[in-house]
Amino acid sequence: MGLSQIQWAERYRTGIPFIDAQHQELFRSVARVQEVIQSNGDPEAIRELMEGLLSRLQTHFRDEEAVLERLGYPDLLTHASEHASLARELQEMLDRFQGVPASGAALAATFLSGWLRHHISGEDFQYLAFLREHGIAPEQVGD
Repeated sequence: MGLSQIQWAERYRTGIPFIDAQHQELFRSVARVQEVIQSNGDPEAIRELMEGLLSRLQTHFRDEEAVLERLGYPDLLTHASEHASLARELQEMLDRFQGVPASGAALAATFLSGWLRHHISGEDFQYLAFLREHGIAPEQVGD
């Protein structure tokens, strides 16, 4: 199918240990979906991987938003809205392509791969600027 394999890179590091760990797990999860699709994997396995990925995404969003709320991040509502929009869109993609799991999962994985890279280097790095402006070292932010 020719999916471009997603890989974690240091340029996505936020410096917040638990956020980076979750981001890395999301990258690995998307890559695993891509691998199974490329090897013409079992549709049931693909569905299970995608459900697990969506669950990990929702956990990450909840954890990240809780920290941003605790820190008083002023753009939290916008950030949370992006998270909700992605979760909704990804679920809709999976539902729409339920009859053809490999192609639906491939589309969702490609979409998520681009979204994840863009969101981290854009939206997430905006809250890092907020932390720096307020003298908060990212490595000191706990979960």
